[in-house]
Amino acid sequence: MNKFTKGKWIANGYVVESEDGKTIADCGFSDKGVDEEEKANVRVIGMIPDMVVMIDELSSELHALIIEVNLHRSRVINSQTET
Repeated sequence: MNKFTKGKWIANGYVVESEDGKTIADCGFSDKGVDEEEKANVRVIGMIPDMVVMIDELSSELHALIIEVNLHRSRVINSQTET
């Protein structure tokens, strides 16, 4: 698994911070202040820890399903070849 700042990330204006106040990302690039696109970028970046957890869970589920399908296939192939 990739290393990243653990814990909840908080979207705060145009900055994403860790729970302990460490800046994760600064998305305030425009000269006119924070626009809606920058705010949206901050919200998406702030969701990364939750996305990593979901991807890990989905990956585990997919791996388990692949094993189950392969076991089923081997049983079907064996029973068909025996008759």
